[in-house]
Amino acid sequence: MAANPTTQILALIESFPCLKKKLAGWSPKEFDADVFYKMMDGWSHGEFLCGVFILNVWNPGHARANQWNFDAIEFAGTCDSENRRAFIQWMANPIWP
Repeated sequence: MAANPTTQILALIESFPCLKKKLAGWSPKEFDADVFYKMMDGWSHGEFLCGVFILNVWNPGHARANQWNFDAIEFAGTCDSENRRAFIQWMANPIWP
């Protein structure tokens, strides 16, 4: 059985160590990009960039309309190697929910 979109995006979120720690115990029945964005208030800049990446994977058009722009160069220069590794692993095998 194929994973549903929420399960897929939650797995991607958990692949980022900073987000896995930040969102431990969070398991929504359905992923809502607007709710997720609101949760990002107060996050560090690196955590925020990881979150913006998630939002762009979830729905690039919705992210663009809300100006949740992801910049891979900024991400690479800000995030630590473990979080960059999660991004690189996704890039090697991208999956959109």
